[in-house]
Amino acid sequence: MAMLVGFAALNIITIILSFVFLYYCLNRLNRRGATSLVVMFVGVAIWVASDLIQLATGPEPQAWGGMAFRLIGVEVTVIGILLLGLEYTGRKKYITRTLLALLAIQPLIVVGVSLSPWQYLLFESEPATEALWGWELIPGRLWIGHVLYSYGLVYFGLGMLAHMMWRAEYGYRIQVFAILFAIVVPFLANISFNVGLVDVDLTPVSFLTTAVVLMFATFRMRLMDAIPVARRTVLDEMDDLVFVLDERGVIAQANNSVRDTFSQNNAVVGTHISAYFDNEALGDVSVEQIDGNVSSIIDGEQRQYAVNKSVLRDYRDNVLAQVLVCRDVTERLRREEQLELLKDVQSRFLRHNLRNELNTILSHADLMRNESGPSREESYEIIEATTDRLVDWGEKARTIEELVETTDQVQYRTSEKLSAIIAEMREAHPDVTFQTDFAEDAWIITVPQVGEALENLIDNAARYNTNNEPCVCISTSVTEEAVTITIEDNGPGISEEELSVIKRRTETQLEHSSGFGLWLVHWVVEKSGGEAEFDVDDGTKVKLRFDHLATSDNDNLRI
Repeated sequence: MAMLVGFAALNIITIILSFVFLYYCLNRLNRRGATSLVVMFVGVAIWVASDLIQLATGPEPQAWGGMAFRLIGVEVTVIGILLLGLEYTGRKKYITRTLLALLAIQPLIVVGVSLSPWQYLLFESEPATEALWGWELIPGRLWIGHVLYSYGLVYFGLGMLAHMMWRAEYGYRIQVFAILFAIVVPFLANISFNVGLVDVDLTPVSFLTTAVVLMFATFRMRLMDAIPVARRTVLDEMDDLVFVLDERGVIAQANNSVRDTFSQNNAVVGTHISAYFDNEALGDVSVEQIDGNVSSIIDGEQRQYAVNKSVLRDYRDNVLAQVLVCRDVTERLRREEQLELLKDVQSRFLRHNLRNELNTILSHADLMRNESGPSREESYEIIEATTDRLVDWGEKARTIEELVETTDQVQYRTSEKLSAIIAEMREAHPDVTFQTDFAEDAWIITVPQVGEALENLIDNAARYNTNNEPCVCISTSVTEEAVTITIEDNGPGISEEELSVIKRRTETQLEHSSGFGLWLVHWVVEKSGGEAEFDVDDGTKVKLRFDHLATSDNDNLRI
């Protein structure tokens, strides 16, 4: 009798601790592993409660629904262990509604059978003869499947945790070991009972150890705050390319970023590093520091990488490995080049265009004051036109600055937007004929400033057209890969000097563009990954090609 009271007391303490831990986890569901621990301890509480029912009712396996109640506790517990293994080891993405639905099938079947007339397929019972209390379970044909399935879930959960403990840094192994120990104790107790090593099922009582260990690990070892990520996992999650080379420069290991960037269905490991980069010093053990950047051709584009190299040696100075960490700096270098070019353009503008325009304003203001030279109305018109030109240049300069800084890509509806721009141009230039020939209303992928660039090209084609019958033709053509926007006029044409400045991507004292308009077009096309083609012959024909987006799939990026 005293022993029964002792077991009952231990079960009650276990249930109390389980509810305390459940309350703690429910208030911290955003912590690592908390949700899975809630599931597991709900199962533990049900399992232990079923043992109390057995103690209270004696040899009656179905009294108060005892056996079905126990089976629910068992299945919920093992599901919680599996989910804990997934969640705590960083595999939470696999915990989906589909997985949960599949995991619910077996418990529903087991509990349903235990409450049905076909209970004998799962188990039968008879009063205990050798056990201290309760009844003896006689397994049915389905019982072994139920046991193996449950053990399988526990095995996978423990396996993931054990694998993490083996790969984790030392400081995190203690937390993972605590979880493993807390689960293994009742698992071993259950195995001992099922194989006949002990006459009493000590599994419910052993959950007291589980509750105590996990509570200690949570409150004293910051179980839910620790992120026990393995060194290999850290490397695989890095965006930088990480290579481990042998003394010959042959790749021995590489992280996921390397495989994603270079593999193309070919093995990276086993090839020489020179197969991917143009600098032979990368695989030379005598070179311990790489000066400058190295380049590699990826998908037909040259990319630049900054390299941090380390040569690892043992105490006898033998080379163990060479480690390369390569960071893609292509976009940074492009941005620096664009900023440098923008600085040159603005500097030239301040030195040349701005000075000339201000001199024009000052000279005509002086003529107006002295009432000499052209009429006051004519001088006023010149001052107004010059001021408008300066304001326009200022707006373009601000747009270019925003463009150089942006990394955004948007989806631009070509025909609709072009039609709106042309409607404005017809009002601004009533003497110019605008003709359109639009293909289907296609979407392109570009930068947000594309509208200003198109408006600038169309406005220039109309504004500076000196033909007796000025005409501007705007058309589009669409293929699966690209959308081409063509703007053609019958004016005098852009000067070769202007175009040469853009093609060279530099300005000099003797050669420079007259404004910001062409630079705006150039940067819009470049930042969009498109192409620009200028043809000057009896007018100017400009072709802009952008990537074609077959369908617009994101309303937030549409313009």
